[in-house]
Amino acid sequence: DEKSLDAALEGVNRAMLVSGAGKHEQYDVECDFLLACKKANVEGIVRISTCTALIHRGTRNVYARAHSSIEGNIELHGHPVVDLNPNWFMDNILASAGEMKAAGTMSWPVKGDAKNAFIDTRDVGNAAAEILASDSETLKRFLAAGKIELHGPEMTSFQDQIAKLSKAVGYGIEIKEVPGAAWAGALMGFGMSKLFANSFLETVQICDAKRKPYKPLAQKTSELMLSIYKPQYTIDDWVKLPHVQGALKK
Repeated sequence: DEKSLDAALEGVNRAMLVSGAGKHEQYDVECDFLLACKKANVEGIVRISTCTALIHRGTRNVYARAHSSIEGNIELHGHPVVDLNPNWFMDNILASAGEMKAAGTMSWPVKGDAKNAFIDTRDVGNAAAEILASDSETLKRFLAAGKIELHGPEMTSFQDQIAKLSKAVGYGIEIKEVPGAAWAGALMGFGMSKLFANSFLETVQICDAKRKPYKPLAQKTSELMLSIYKPQYTIDDWVKLPHVQGALKK
């Protein structure tokens, strides 16, 4: 609420903003935080956004819609925000960990062979930290840029990720391609809203070049970002993480 935000931001001059996706409330949650930061005279905010190719006016994608509207709010009120825009988190496929362990498969609405610069969330956190810890002149350059592309250090695919994950955990896992509607239906069966399930389906299909995005899919990290931090973690690094190993351990 307003009072708790005001109290939390007392004495804070820089902040990071990341919130859960999939609900219409994301817009209000983030805008309330931005307003509280403005009242507290916060110098700069680093906000974790989503894939740039998804964000546009009129989109039916629930999280892209939220980010598009939040960007409009930032522009309208002049909030000092740096948006980080990654395409796909490596961790996203862990939503299928249960099926991987039980059946050695990952039901997926695409073949999974298109190449993308998937990113480890550690790189996202590190990039945000470097911006927030930078000197005032550097921060001003990031604020002037506004939107920063942030992607992994290598081009890879869902098939590559599953193959390396399978090797790391010691048992076979493969992608089982299923119809998109059936896959979204299964997500809804697990409690995901129809809107979120269809939005996630769209994102996966765009990442695998099965659906054309509204605008080109960026794959290279912004040069300004590279001037202070270069994403470093590959899928080979990601598969060794304790939470990844733990999620797939039998």
